[in-house]
Amino acid sequence: MTSIAQFFDEQAERWDDLCVHESKKIHYILEQTQLHPQARILDVGCGTGILEQYLLPYHPQKIVAIDIAPRMIKKAKEKYTNPI
Repeated sequence: MTSIAQFFDEQAERWDDLCVHESKKIHYILEQTQLHPQARILDVGCGTGILEQYLLPYHPQKIVAIDIAPRMIKKAKEKYTNPI
């Protein structure tokens, strides 16, 4: 495992508490993408699945979330037990 992956793996359990996610900015950015219902979305570097809560209201057909840190993926799976 690379040192980057190891760093993020070690932070996975508390990542959501450590990071500030400004909802207003995220909504603005997503509005610029012109996402539409039934879109297929690739979330690269998904971490603990922070963006998924903002993506789900767009009713995507599928979200594929990938990350270099296995524990980040594990946390995301715990949050979203019903994959699209």
